[in-house]
Amino acid sequence: MKLIVKEIFADKFTKQMYSVGDTIEITDKDRVKDLSERGLAEVIKEPKTKTKNK
Repeated sequence: MKLIVKEIFADKFTKQMYSVGDTIEITDKDRVKDLSERGLAEVIKEPKTKTKNK
């Protein structure tokens, strides 16, 4: 999932610093939930593309 950083934070696993406005991709749903609930990042809603059946 793609997230946009809302508050400066250091990743607890990699120690990498993220700044407000950075876009990050995280596959662990529990990690996404943790960052969202703590107000550190917000999930980017990506528009679903419709596929055309031929």
